[in-house]
Amino acid sequence: MQAMRFLWERMKLVVEPTGALATAGVLSGRLDARGARVGIILSGGNVDLRAAAKLFA
Repeated sequence: MQAMRFLWERMKLVVEPTGALATAGVLSGRLDARGARVGIILSGGNVDLRAAAKLFA
């Protein structure tokens, strides 16, 4: 959910939770990407915006 929120607030992208998993891995540090060029494919805009807004509140 934190990655989803990051993408929404900073990048202005609506991405469903499973579409934000790669971003979550890099942002959390679980995937060591230091010094590497990383490309992340974001997918899925099938999000109920009302439900997502409640999660982000």
